Amino acid sequence: MKTMKRILVLAISIVLINSLAYADDVNVDYSELPAKARAFLEKHFGKTPATKEVEQEQKGYSVELRNGYDVKFNAVGELMEIEAPDRKDISQGIVTDVLPAKAVKYLKSKGLLGKIDDIKILKNGDYIVEIDKMVNDYKIRFDRNGTIREPRRDIR
Repeated sequence: MKTMKRILVLAISIVLINSLAYADDVNVDYSELPAKARAFLEKHFGKTPATKEVEQEQKGYSVELRNGYDVKFNAVGELMEIEAPDRKDISQGIVTDVLPAKAVKYLKSKGLLGKIDDIKILKNGDYIVEIDKMVNDYKIRFDRNGTIREPRRDIR
């Protein structure tokens, strides 16, 4: 009987620990975003950006804007990802602000600067730029200095 109670207590403890560790994202007010995140949003989307939803996640914040943009920040407000709305591209002003100059120059030379759907900034400082068009889908990886690492066709 003691063994059965111990097993039951252990099982309940594991379930509780897992539920706390993987708690659902929490909706927060825009004002609760770190100042750095608010500054980025206000610079590119207006003084009071129209947010649809702001969630605090385990690793940072996810902001869904009413204009369809999805923007993710880490816990201190540094940009981690920006995704354009369906059938639209990230504005060139945002792209030139986010990516290193060398990467911008490369994309411009290839005629891709105005065709970017998604930019991810990895923990090591690399950038993954996604160009998702009906005929050609590309992911291009740049290092923190803007040097191209691996252009490749996206295989789906």
